[in-house]
Amino acid sequence: MNILSLLYHTLLLRPFFNLLILLYAVLPVHDFGLAIVIFAFFMRLLQMPLLWKTRKSQLDLVRIQPQLQELRKNMKDNREAQARAVMELYQKERVNPFSGCLMLPAQIAIAFAIFDVFRKGFAPGRIASLQYSFLPVLNRLTIHPYAFGLVDLSLPSPIFGALAALAQFVETRFLSQNQPQPKDDFSKALMWQTKFFVPLLIFGISFTLPSALALYWTLVHIFGIVQELIMRRRARTMA
Repeated sequence: MNILSLLYHTLLLRPFFNLLILLYAVLPVHDFGLAIVIFAFFMRLLQMPLLWKTRKSQLDLVRIQPQLQELRKNMKDNREAQARAVMELYQKERVNPFSGCLMLPAQIAIAFAIFDVFRKGFAPGRIASLQYSFLPVLNRLTIHPYAFGLVDLSLPSPIFGALAALAQFVETRFLSQNQPQPKDDFSKALMWQTKFFVPLLIFGISFTLPSALALYWTLVHIFGIVQELIMRRRARTMA
C-alpha cells in the first residue's frame, strides 16, 4: 500500500465507514436506512465549508458578470488591457475565480471514499478490516442492511436509482439558475452532460450497486438543495 492509499484508507475510508456503523449501532431501532439519512446529513455538514467556498466563488462570478461583459466589450481590441482590468475588478470586488478549483480535489477524494464505503465496505471479509478495534460496540454488532425494516439495501434497486437520478437532475437545474448560459460549444456540451448524462449514468449504475449508495445519493442531493438556499441567503447578506 503506497502512501496515498494509506492516507486515503486512514483519513477517509475507515473514518466514514466507522461513522456510518456507529450511527447504526447507537440508533435504538438499528435501522440501516435511518443511519444513512443521518450519515448523509452529517457528510453535507462536514463538507459545507468546502462547498461554501466553491459556491461563493460561483455566485460572486455571476454577480460581477455584467461588469465583466462590459469590460470585454469596451476592450475587445486590447487583450492585455482587458486582462489587467479584469484582475483589477476581481481585486476590487474581492472575487477569487480559482478558489472553487482549489477545493475540488478534497471534494473528489471524499466522494470516492463514500462510494467505496457502500460499494466495498460491506463485502465479505472487508468489515473486520475496516472496523475500529477500540470501539467494542462495533465488534459485537451484527449489521442487517434493511431500510425501515422493508428494503434490503445490500441489493441493487432501480427505484432508488431513479430517485437518485431525479434528485441529481433537480439539484443541477437549481444550481444553474441565474447563471449565464455558455456560448462556446465545449461549455454547452459540458453543461448538457452534467444536466442529463450524469443522472442517466447514476440510474444505469444503480442496477449493479447496493441500493444503500443510491439512497445516500438521493439524500445528499436533497440536502444539497436546502444547503444551496442557505448559501444564497448568506451570500446576499454578505454582498
